[in-house]
Amino acid sequence: MSEDILKQIHIELVSIRELLAKAPAQAAAKSYGGSSGGASTEGPPPQPTVLIDEPGDVQCHFGKNNGKPLSEMTERQLAFYASVKEPRLDSSGKAFPPRPQDVKLENAARQLWHRQKGSLTAKEPERNAPPPRSAEPAKPASQENLDEDVPF
Repeated sequence: MSEDILKQIHIELVSIRELLAKAPAQAAAKSYGGSSGGASTEGPPPQPTVLIDEPGDVQCHFGKNNGKPLSEMTERQLAFYASVKEPRLDSSGKAFPPRPQDVKLENAARQLWHRQKGSLTAKEPERNAPPPRSAEPAKPASQENLDEDVPF
């Protein structure tokens, strides 16, 4: 390699080192109690997307807490299961869809975590409530208005 190319590479490496030194340390990010094992730990976990009747009775289905209900876990363990985790990727880089038991565990942990903190904003499910009715039944489209329903 020529000496000019080596000097340019050296200049680039020095500038990269300077930028890395100025960047804030990712390890010093505030945590809500979760571990960093593939999970986002900045701020509280998100609200649950689905409420579960007895979230404390949901059992973990993997790892060292396999078979242990969420109600028996520490705040740190609960925060880990409630956290947003990195999706698992297949060999082509496409994310696998989440498994139903993973979604249930995550929502139960989020619901229990937010209940303990008093920050659950989702409406609690009503017990023995009738299913909600739609406002109006769907009306069949008339032959005259068929052109109005075309999206283009």
